[in-house]
Amino acid sequence: MNKPVILIANKCESHKSENVDYLEFFDFLGPVYISAEHNLGIVDLYDVLAEPGTTRDSVDIVYDHNGELITLIDTAGIRRKANVINDLESRFVEKSLESIKRSHVVVLMLDSLVGIEHQDLSIGEAAIKGGKGIIVVLNKWDLIGKDDRSKLMKFVKQQEVTRLFLEVPTVTISALKGMRCGDVIDKCLEVSESLNKKVSTAKLNKWLINALDRHSHPLVKGKAVKMKYIAQIGTKPPAFSLICNIPESVDESYKRYLINDLRKISS
Repeated sequence: MNKPVILIANKCESHKSENVDYLEFFDFLGPVYISAEHNLGIVDLYDVLAEPGTTRDSVDIVYDHNGELITLIDTAGIRRKANVINDLESRFVEKSLESIKRSHVVVLMLDSLVGIEHQDLSIGEAAIKGGKGIIVVLNKWDLIGKDDRSKLMKFVKQQEVTRLFLEVPTVTISALKGMRCGDVIDKCLEVSESLNKKVSTAKLNKWLINALDRHSHPLVKGKAVKMKYIAQIGTKPPAFSLICNIPESVDESYKRYLINDLRKISS
């Protein structure tokens, strides 16, 4: 009848078992690996149910949080590049990135069973470069054993600092059980407020003197890099202007040192 057929492999409570891998070679949509009993993989099924031509634009939702109106932008989701298989899916990614541009705070939702991956960090980078606040939400936290939780959290933090050069606020939740979901909005509001924060010029320059005393910039061809004055020049995100004698010679790692140290007085 020339109708699309979706293959669903049920009872996949953990990893894909070898006896269903062969399904990937058939010319069907999917396969989608689910566990009906444990309500796993249903979101993947919804994704596959969208046929070509179906609109999956980001949706704006006005939400009243304790009397404060917030606009939540529900994106179509960004899958790993290996799974972006056609032009339609690529457009979904573009629209999701456009949603980041319209936002103040970006929630990077991760699957605790998978952890943080390269594309997650790329999305985080895009948000930070766009001057957005960002928080990490680890979903399915209830499925992680107590012994593994600290290891996972440490791994996520290491990846953040290595790639994003900062430690991002992290909230652990279970969307299915409604566990700590309200904390996500609270943390977003906290981050949003920090984007508007102003630091006095006197406090900034006192910090600069201490930061330089603790760790001075290495000599550049025998010449000292002299950082003389700093002032805040904007918010959303907070922006600062630092006056120095040879700004083009300031080392990138030293910039990161100053930025991360400055966050301590701005938080």
